[in-house]
Amino acid sequence: MSPLTKAFVVLVTVLSILLVALVVPFVAKTGTLTNDISTLQAQVQVAEAAATSAKAEKALLLAAQSGGNADLEAAVNTLRSENLRIAQQLAASNASQLQASNELAKASATKTIMAQSSDRLTELVQNRTQALTTAQGELVTVKTQNAQLIQQNNELDAQVNTLTASLRLMKERLAGALDSASASAYNGTGSARVVDNSKTVRGNVSDVESTNGITLIQINVGSNDGLQPGSKVLIYRGSDIYIATAVIDTVDGNISVARVNQANDNIRAGDSVLAGVSF
Repeated sequence: MSPLTKAFVVLVTVLSILLVALVVPFVAKTGTLTNDISTLQAQVQVAEAAATSAKAEKALLLAAQSGGNADLEAAVNTLRSENLRIAQQLAASNASQLQASNELAKASATKTIMAQSSDRLTELVQNRTQALTTAQGELVTVKTQNAQLIQQNNELDAQVNTLTASLRLMKERLAGALDSASASAYNGTGSARVVDNSKTVRGNVSDVESTNGITLIQINVGSNDGLQPGSKVLIYRGSDIYIATAVIDTVDGNISVARVNQANDNIRAGDSVLAGVSF
């Protein structure tokens, strides 16, 4: 064999080895690629099925969206109507607020006027109160003076009554001292008063009882002495000290009870009693 042939054989052998080394990985890789292609085909089928399902869902969504758009438009219209109503209410509320603000301003002005009037009224009330206090003080003074005058008047009345009673008692004693039993006349120009000494009754207070402002006295003379209900008696002490006057209520033979109607002093048992004298 020639060297060229050997070289050729060697070259072919080397190439065969190289070709085997290249073909084996390629064949192995081809199987892997086949598997990958099968896998990809399966994935493509799944993707196509998913796409079909997605298209169906899209169609459903489109249909739902059509209905949803109508509902949404209705909701939007409702919201617009509600917004319009709210805007109208807001405008009315603003108008009411403006009116309330105006009323508040008027009320504030009225309050200021009333506060000024209240201050004026307070001042007037204070002045009137001060004047009333002064008037009350003056009234108390007048009442005190009036009470003093009444007391003085009562004292004067008591003194007048005492003097009058004393005068009557003196007249009665003077009449009793006269010897004439019929009458005593003045100087012919008028008639004289007649005193019948036979009707004059003298006695004494035997008991005194006061109840609820009423004073009753018991006298030791009665019907046997000429007293009768309604007779007036004069009570005195000593010779000519006037004490009181009384009216006979009940009469017994030797005892009578009289009601005191005017007294200048407290009546005591033993005071003298005179009846049958006009007074």
